[in-house]
Amino acid sequence: MTRNRLIALFLLLAVSFTALGQTEDVKKEKPKPKRKDQSHFTLKAYYFMPNLKLKDNFVTDLDMGTISGVARHSALGFSLYIPLGQTFFLQPEALFSLTTDWSEASYENGAVNEFTYAFKHRIGTAMDVPLFFGVKWAPAKLFRAKAYAGPMFHLGWLQKEFQWEFNPYTLTVGTGFDLLNFLSVDMGYMVWMRGLTYARYSQWFMSVGIVM
Repeated sequence: MTRNRLIALFLLLAVSFTALGQTEDVKKEKPKPKRKDQSHFTLKAYYFMPNLKLKDNFVTDLDMGTISGVARHSALGFSLYIPLGQTFFLQPEALFSLTTDWSEASYENGAVNEFTYAFKHRIGTAMDVPLFFGVKWAPAKLFRAKAYAGPMFHLGWLQKEFQWEFNPYTLTVGTGFDLLNFLSVDMGYMVWMRGLTYARYSQWFMSVGIVM
């Protein structure tokens, strides 16, 4: 093999290895597709407060009774998270609480007896139905921050009759985060409305949920 052929073969191999290296770099630089967001249910517990002094409000409610004070300002239910692309989401919820005399129930001894008395002497069941529209930010697979707003309608059963009037309603804004695809924590502000008029009552809320 002549020297010219050796030089030509060496140049051909060098060009081949260079092209192969560039191909590998292109493959490495190719962006990975974003993880598709999934719809899911969340079991939720709400606690409503007149101000942001969470500890003070909670201690005051506990002083009323083992469960009665907290229960009168709480609601349990679930939400359905519906992603709308990579940025937005829709979140309808259904929350339930007893309409009863929690003050009388607080005189019972123990949480079980208090709740049993409240349930036995209930005059109805309140059902709150929020409908939130929000934006989300998920910088990591196991973390999602969110902000949302929307109306909360107040329905329920009173003396075994279903109450379905949608006015007054509550205008709600909130923010929170989902962690580890398991825990959901939110906080927000609620204003009671009659049509487009402020009904002169507002409150704060905090909610904790378990993602299903």
